[in-house]
Amino acid sequence: EVQGLAMASRNASDAQSMIDTADSALGETSNLLLRMRELAVQASNGTLSDDDRGALDAEFDQLVLEIDRVDANTSWAGVTLFDDGAERTFHVGTNNTLNDKISITIGDMDASTLIADVDDNGNGTADATAGVDTVGKAQATIAALDGAIQTVSTQRGNLGALSNRLSSTIANIDQIGVNLAASRGRIQDANFAAETS
Repeated sequence: EVQGLAMASRNASDAQSMIDTADSALGETSNLLLRMRELAVQASNGTLSDDDRGALDAEFDQLVLEIDRVDANTSWAGVTLFDDGAERTFHVGTNNTLNDKISITIGDMDASTLIADVDDNGNGTADATAGVDTVGKAQATIAALDGAIQTVSTQRGNLGALSNRLSSTIANIDQIGVNLAASRGRIQDANFAAETS
């Protein structure tokens, strides 16, 4: 049981490392989305020329590609972390019950999932990909980016909550292990003074 608890603690520590890796990647995704929103607000201004908006849109497109790269390349121990809602189950106990497992689902975090198509001409129909090359598209993109930022923030909140839970789990498992080792010592170890006398 002591050995099983040690492995459960290690499993929980590995799970926490994996969760922290995903959270770090989403932190960068959030930064990218905030920059994209800044570009959309800038491109919504009527003082810019089409060339100005074209330059802003070029940066916007590169940021979209970087979000996709972060999504595709974020992995832990060779496992991609952002897979279309794949559930991850961590075994953090010594038995095989539901109480010995903690699960989380991490959604896909690529740009096409996060940023929906936008209504660039105000007709109520999503008819263009997000971008900042026109005033209408830039204004519509602001709302799409707000939704994306909220999605990433919600996922980060879930990951942070689970990371904190895993910290408590590790502390609890380690304390149980210490107590079990002490109990084993009382049973197994000889009382040297009594044995000598």
